[in-house]
Amino acid sequence: MPDLRVEGLAPGEVRVVPYPAGTPPRRSIIVVDTPFGVRAYWNVCKHLPIPLDAGAGQIPRDEAGRLVCATHGAAFVEGTGACTEGPCEGEHLDALEIEPDGDAWTVRIP
Repeated sequence: MPDLRVEGLAPGEVRVVPYPAGTPPRRSIIVVDTPFGVRAYWNVCKHLPIPLDAGAGQIPRDEAGRLVCATHGAAFVEGTGACTEGPCEGEHLDALEIEPDGDAWTVRIP
């Protein structure tokens, strides 16, 4: 599978990035700039295999800054992907390797 290049990520931004053609519908990646560095995760809730953004293209955050599943309310720590509240507490988002690439980021797709 091809790697994915992400450009223009602003500090603190959470971005839902569609995955290239040829993959299942609505498949996407979350790229987030955290205080611990930029992280990338598959956009799939650990409670049920549906997108965290429910197809809206934006991931809500709670008052603690956690990423929140728009469907079930599960809350994930942006820097680790750990679910700390909700129906999948104790699970983790599936992380992807991400590397700096000049003024952009490259997400390595396994």
